[in-house]
Amino acid sequence: MKQKRCKQLFGFLISGLLGWIVCIVGDMADSVFAGIYINEAAVAAVELVAPVFSILMFLCCFIAIGISTLYSRAMGAFDRDLACGLSGLGLIISITSGIILAVGMLLLKDVYFNFYSSSAAVEAYAREYYSCFIILALIYPTHWLLYYLLTADGAMMAAGLIQACLEPCRKAMSDAGLSNSDIDEVILVGGSSR
Repeated sequence: MKQKRCKQLFGFLISGLLGWIVCIVGDMADSVFAGIYINEAAVAAVELVAPVFSILMFLCCFIAIGISTLYSRAMGAFDRDLACGLSGLGLIISITSGIILAVGMLLLKDVYFNFYSSSAAVEAYAREYYSCFIILALIYPTHWLLYYLLTADGAMMAAGLIQACLEPCRKAMSDAGLSNSDIDEVILVGGSSR
């Protein structure tokens, strides 16, 4: 049981890290646009604020993926009450964490910028860019939670259809004289097979 929980935590961490990689790509895009349309000081400002955004995204994905995975497991066990309780708890956690992140970022803004020595022009751009992330800190935890919950819900709706198809497939294989080992691949066709 303990090993299973460690495996789940590891899965949450991997998902959070993948979200973090997406952030790095977004940061690179911001840097490119800042360099093309503003100036080098704006590029330096983006890079100065990038660690804050990366940590913010990692925490948001970690919370959202964790809660949505627990939700999926509860729905898979047909425990709708637990699933509803987890989704409600997830919303409370995501809203609370968003407020805590935003207030923490607001309170630590001067500490963060005093830690780095940068020119006045870079700091001015960085402070403006940082202010956008304070607003995102309020929104992102709930946004990502709802995204992953809706994805999990869609997967659970499809799971019922898949279960309903198993017996007809088994009967068709039996009628054809085939076993599972005789099937090399299955080709899925249709919109939900994507």
